[in-house]
Amino acid sequence: MSTPLRVLIVEDQEDDAALMLRELRRAQFDPVSERVETEQEMSAALEEGGWEVVLCDHGLPRFNSLQALKLLHETGLDLPFIIVSGSIGEDLAVAAMKSGAHDYILKGNLARLGPAVERELREAEGRQARRNAEDQQQNLLKELEQAYTQLERRVREITASIMFTDLEGSTQLLTRLGDEENQSLLAVHSRIIRQQLDNHGGQEVKTTGDGFMIAFYSARKAVSCAVEIQKELEEFNRQNPDRQLKVRIGVNLGEVIKEEDDYFGTAVVVAARIMNEAAGGQIFVSDLLRKVASGHANTEHEYSDLGWRTLKGFDEEEQIFEVMWRTSTQ
Repeated sequence: MSTPLRVLIVEDQEDDAALMLRELRRAQFDPVSERVETEQEMSAALEEGGWEVVLCDHGLPRFNSLQALKLLHETGLDLPFIIVSGSIGEDLAVAAMKSGAHDYILKGNLARLGPAVERELREAEGRQARRNAEDQQQNLLKELEQAYTQLERRVREITASIMFTDLEGSTQLLTRLGDEENQSLLAVHSRIIRQQLDNHGGQEVKTTGDGFMIAFYSARKAVSCAVEIQKELEEFNRQNPDRQLKVRIGVNLGEVIKEEDDYFGTAVVVAARIMNEAAGGQIFVSDLLRKVASGHANTEHEYSDLGWRTLKGFDEEEQIFEVMWRTSTQ
């Protein structure tokens, strides 16, 4: 059974074109062809589309195979391009092959035409399959990049418990104790906080003067960490009545934006403002954090309702609770 084949023939001799078509039929092809002689005619035929192979004489009166090959490349079409010429020098043949021609056949040896076309059609099909595979790979990569971007965006916008701590009266401590002893006391303060945030799965975001910004992914652990910090500081103060460390703590829960190792957003600012409402030795939290940390059955910590307060920079009031850590059960 013959294989349908659409052939664009660039040839000024109608008889030579007919011989090419006869050889294709002998090779079990059923060719449908169009013969063109000029650059304009070839350009119009390529624009029409649908061709599977181009057979081109080398030397036409106003056109040659190298010009035809360049025109084909400019269209972006990947079609087998076979030069069929009465005579072509070796140098020209090499130049044509380097320019992208797939084969050249002498008109005196047209028996090679059918096998050459069959071979180049297979090669073209293979190139198309590779391009399709590459396109699929690129589309997959693009989809993966888009999915990663969406995931990254979701990861950046997370729910977290943000804690701020502040050492009360740090300037007075420096004045009273002097640089060396004050630095020693600050080291104790930092050690206690860092030890507890490690124990409770907190992430130290940054230091803020004489305090810390800490992120937790568990509201309950954030409260437990704050309680343990205050208890350890209380024990230190009991043993060091002349070197008191009074730390105030504020904690809030909300949607935050994570940028590398830092956190931003309204929930972060609210946490800092809640801390500002507290005094040394106190833990203040937002109502949302209290509800999440307490749950339905968690009675680990007790809270005292401090009512609604207007925080600096916010129009809406925030309900604040104090964690009664001295009466909390462990």
